[in-house]
Amino acid sequence: MAHAREVAARMGVRHDDRILLPVPLFWSYGGANALMVALVTGSTVVLQETFDAAGALAQIARHRCTVLYTLPSITRTLLAEPTFSRDAVTTLRRGMTIGPPSDVRAAAIELGVTEICNAYGSTELYGGATVTPHHWPLERRCARQGTALPGNRVAIIDPQTGRVQPPGELGEIVVSGYVSPGYLDQPDETAASFDLDGTFRTGDLGHLDADGELHYAERASEMIRTGGINVSPLEAEDFLRTHDAVEEAVVVGVADPKADQVPIAFVRTTSPHDTDEATLLAYCRDHIAAYKVPRRIVLRTTAFPRAATGKPARTSLVKEAQALWNDAEG
Repeated sequence: MAHAREVAARMGVRHDDRILLPVPLFWSYGGANALMVALVTGSTVVLQETFDAAGALAQIARHRCTVLYTLPSITRTLLAEPTFSRDAVTTLRRGMTIGPPSDVRAAAIELGVTEICNAYGSTELYGGATVTPHHWPLERRCARQGTALPGNRVAIIDPQTGRVQPPGELGEIVVSGYVSPGYLDQPDETAASFDLDGTFRTGDLGHLDADGELHYAERASEMIRTGGINVSPLEAEDFLRTHDAVEEAVVVGVADPKADQVPIAFVRTTSPHDTDEATLLAYCRDHIAAYKVPRRIVLRTTAFPRAATGKPARTSLVKEAQALWNDAEG
């Protein structure tokens, strides 16, 4: 409850707000974050049993929703819905999302949630460890995930030595304070992720700046190591989305006997005639470092496979990408 009050304060949520909550309640983002924010503030919650873009827009208009809990996939789906118009979402003001700068910016500018908050958290952290205040300038909210909420402490450590990293140095994000005591009936997993003092080792990479603001980088397990250099999938994905024809991008690493790993990109476009692989590869080569350029780009117009939380199912895409790369090299 104390945690929810602090989240509500960062978001600016009040008792007279109406919160559209299209995310799953079994996920901490919905059940331990959004729902608790509504309960401690006395605000109204508008639910969808299953997310549907047209239905969500109708709910926003009907109930004059003022707050939206969204995700990059939800934001993009709402914006692509044929019935979308700015008039339908004119009541939206505040909200929360989790994603790269381009998705935070899209929620604020294109969707109209001008005071959208960027956040960092996980199930083990009751849905949130840091949140940007809603009144920060938009570019500041886009570029970082905010400072630790009261009751939490966020630090960056060297994953190998455990040494606390100075400001600006990349390392593993660790959180203490409002943290789960562990995983139910899973002593080995608990011991691997929770230190004896209750600190949770997130497995995520990031850095803190001099003001203690968190800059999330990547899941350590998703970082691509190619030719001895670490490549961030999120960085490559964010760049690919700057191309006018690209609606969504997912970059994964696959094993390669010569380079350890190579990046392969999956790109969704609205039409198969919007662009092609050669055009996108040239676009990448002209603007980003050579080692960040995907070795192959797979174009599709259908949605990516997704986990129950709405995130792209990277595991299935890795399998598809590995088979593609093996065929190309074999």
